[in-house]
Amino acid sequence: MKLFSVACERFVRGKWVPDLNYLHAEDAGHARVQFCAANPNRAVCKIVGIGPVIGYNADDRGENVSV
Repeated sequence: MKLFSVACERFVRGKWVPDLNYLHAEDAGHARVQFCAANPNRAVCKIVGIGPVIGYNADDRGENVSV
């Protein structure tokens, strides 16, 4: 599985706020299905884009991850 990023906007306190979510999936369609299952209320969360994460770096303890 690959690491995907889902760019979305959430409706918070009367305005749309950008947000990024990361998840493991087979392809972009699978990532969309997983994201929509975890965020069923489409009135307050809309997907802007989905794509594979190009690179990431973690420290030796795995506590800090940079994407």
